[in-house]
Amino acid sequence: MSEEVQKVALPAFLRKQLKAFRVGKGDNQVYVIKNERQGLSYNFEPWQFFILEVLPGCDNFEKLASVFEDRFGHPIKLEEVEGLFSMVADNKLFGLSAISHPMLASFNILPVGPNASSQAKKSIGKGGNAAVENQLPAGIRDAAGFDDSLKKKGWKLFDPSPLIKLVHPAVRPLKSLIYLLPTLVIAAFFITFQYFALIEEDVTRFFSGVNFFQHVIFSMFTDNVAVATMTALVAYTYRATVSAFCIVLYLDFFPRFMVQVGHVKQLSRRERIWLHATPLLVRVCLYSIGILLWFYSRSTSEFLPAFGLALSGVSALSFSVTANPLIKNSGYLLLSTYLNEPYLRGKAFKALLNKFRGNVYQESDSNVLVAYALASSVFMLFLLVVVVLIVGKALRMQLGGAGILLTVILAFYLIRRTTEKLKKVNRTYERSTQFERWRKRTVPDKKKESVSSQKTESNFSIFLKTSSILFVIILLFVPYRFQPGGSFVVLSGEKQEVTSAIGGLIKEVYYDGGEFLKKGTLIARLDDSEFAAQEKIYAARILEQQAVVNELKSRPRPEEVNLAERALEVEKTRANFSKAKLNRLENLYKDGATSFEELDEARKQYQVDIGQVEEKLANLEMVNAGASDDEIAAAEAKLLGYEEQRNYYNNLIEQAKLYMPFDGSPVTLQLKQKIGSYLVKGEPFTIVENTEKVLAQIDVPEADIGYVAESAKTFVRPVAFSDKNFNGIVADIDVNVEKEHFGKVVRVITLLENKDGLLKPGMTGYAKIESETLPVWKIFWLAFARFVQVEVWSWIP
Repeated sequence: MSEEVQKVALPAFLRKQLKAFRVGKGDNQVYVIKNERQGLSYNFEPWQFFILEVLPGCDNFEKLASVFEDRFGHPIKLEEVEGLFSMVADNKLFGLSAISHPMLASFNILPVGPNASSQAKKSIGKGGNAAVENQLPAGIRDAAGFDDSLKKKGWKLFDPSPLIKLVHPAVRPLKSLIYLLPTLVIAAFFITFQYFALIEEDVTRFFSGVNFFQHVIFSMFTDNVAVATMTALVAYTYRATVSAFCIVLYLDFFPRFMVQVGHVKQLSRRERIWLHATPLLVRVCLYSIGILLWFYSRSTSEFLPAFGLALSGVSALSFSVTANPLIKNSGYLLLSTYLNEPYLRGKAFKALLNKFRGNVYQESDSNVLVAYALASSVFMLFLLVVVVLIVGKALRMQLGGAGILLTVILAFYLIRRTTEKLKKVNRTYERSTQFERWRKRTVPDKKKESVSSQKTESNFSIFLKTSSILFVIILLFVPYRFQPGGSFVVLSGEKQEVTSAIGGLIKEVYYDGGEFLKKGTLIARLDDSEFAAQEKIYAARILEQQAVVNELKSRPRPEEVNLAERALEVEKTRANFSKAKLNRLENLYKDGATSFEELDEARKQYQVDIGQVEEKLANLEMVNAGASDDEIAAAEAKLLGYEEQRNYYNNLIEQAKLYMPFDGSPVTLQLKQKIGSYLVKGEPFTIVENTEKVLAQIDVPEADIGYVAESAKTFVRPVAFSDKNFNGIVADIDVNVEKEHFGKVVRVITLLENKDGLLKPGMTGYAKIESETLPVWKIFWLAFARFVQVEVWSWIP
């Protein structure tokens, strides 16, 4: 029997020996009634089979016509119904129980076999038991890989049965290791919370260049393979058959490995609980192993800690998704099995729709079920949005504008898929309420209003679709201001470290930090007492030397000249007396009146006096000449040396003072607490910034840089002030292309006014840059054209 054939409940008025099957899907769906004893088959259209199903609840044509119109949206004629009954009666498909129905009394219904009457009576009493017998147990219904009626797009890779039979005896004794799992989990959680900062650091270091698609592939061949393998082994342990190892597409595009498990009806509730708990336990175990592997290999290698972190990350993410009972996965199936309720979601959505519509059929209505259905719906919508955002970001960074187009297509596809799911839920709800009416033998009182409402709804649906198409077409021609942009970080417009060229104790601090100060404001002062003492010493020496220089420059002074002249006159007078005395003694010596010794003594004295005259004459000439240029230069040079020494110490005194280099604010706070500490030469005392004008560095994707021009207006919205825009202009465009972990970017610098000081250096957010105004269709076309002109062109030889 093909996979599109499904056995269904046999209508109550047909013979019990017959079997009913539904073949195909959608518009191609037909129902087949088989008589296996005679080898005969009879085909019925869906509306024909529907009439046979609801016939026990409708004792006249009016009821039957009303129920039919509720189901198919159009009326049915009595001739069509009688033709159907004639065909069924002619083929002897009616059982004896059909004789009691008023609408079938006029048809020739003959007994078939001796036990026909008793079987007919049983069929009247057990109308719906066939459906109950074919119902899948809780935890199997709607479970991918377990419920054969649940179809997913994918491919069968191979039959794992031979491999499982070979491996199972070897791995079965390892089931006792499950008792070690709590210890592993406790150790992993302790390491995670204790070293969370290190984990964040290593995640940034190891995975900054890994994109979304690489994460998906890694998770498939680690977490996903491990879960599929352990599920197959557990199912085989519980006597189920594993017929295929497949790769399926969740949401029609997300690839995952899955095993196809059969013969699951015979599983006990306890075995089904363990079967659905296995994926969750495997993921918890992989997370614990990954964390421990990272912790114990972090200091020995690069590969093992990176692999451990990646394994723990994908396992934790998979666990958080699959363990959530709000989506149809392991957590939901485990809850459904534990509650032994195979229709948990169906009843929950029915209860939710009952609340919204105020329907009177509320047997399954419950506040708990309503809350569950509402939470499940919200979470599924949230999950779809997250998927679109993550995939969209990855596509945009990899393909640029083409990635945006693909993201839009993906979003429309998921919206359409979700809409179809919601329509299916609504159809199921309508069918459920109809069956409630049939079971209670009730018919809506206002049939005409119902028909009118359905027609109005149909016309409104056509109008809505047409209007939506026209709206989209008009929207494509609306002018749109294209604004390339990217994430940004705020930089200081002016930033400088305040340091000192000398070391010393911090003696005074005049501000505590954070105040706005003008340029040249004294912030702090180092101890300069030693420099001040030296400055005073050299100031005194300068005064002394300056007096010497002034004295040299004032020569010759009249007093000195007069003194030199008088000294010369004295010496000349003395020389004259000596000469007169020498002449007398020479005459006396000639006369023999004196001795030669006296004469010689007089001669010596005369020579001495002549020398004194010459000396005083030279002294007079020297006094008249004044100080020489060399003497003055030497004295001035000495004076200059003293002044340099004084200026040096004055400079040290000035260097001991720390000033504001520009208008701004000291970033460092509590500066006064530094009083008394030693400031090392060159060590920053504080950092000052001018935040009245700040710079923002925008990482613009490489694909959009062609639309950015200098002096273009920019609009910046930081995370801290998400309700405010800060305007600026493009000041500079980097000439280099930088490679980030999410793709290649060009850094654009924009200048922003920040007089109120709200923007702080280091703040992040998103920025837009004003560019051309283009119609919407052209913007989408540019992205596609770039993809074709670059990517596709590169494929052409």
